[in-house]
Amino acid sequence: MDVGSFCSDPVDMNYPVLAKRVDYSKNHVEGKEHMSENMENLIKERTAHLYEQGFAKRIEKGVLKNSVELVGNLMWVLNISVKQAMDTL
Repeated sequence: MDVGSFCSDPVDMNYPVLAKRVDYSKNHVEGKEHMSENMENLIKERTAHLYEQGFAKRIEKGVLKNSVELVGNLMWVLNISVKQAMDTL
């Protein structure tokens, strides 16, 4: 197995406990809802941390002048998708 690749299909996983959790998170409504809630909470926590670190001041001062740059920075700093960055704004 290549070190840079990941197995995302629970059927192909070597560890039963991990496979069961991944299957639950990906293939069951309750698991998807739980994962979505956790991601939302993580985004909120990391966004709050960025504001504490002065990221908001940079935005207010116009250092980040356009929304494309802002979304790109959010994606990079928070390691999130475009949709999640847009939802954060």
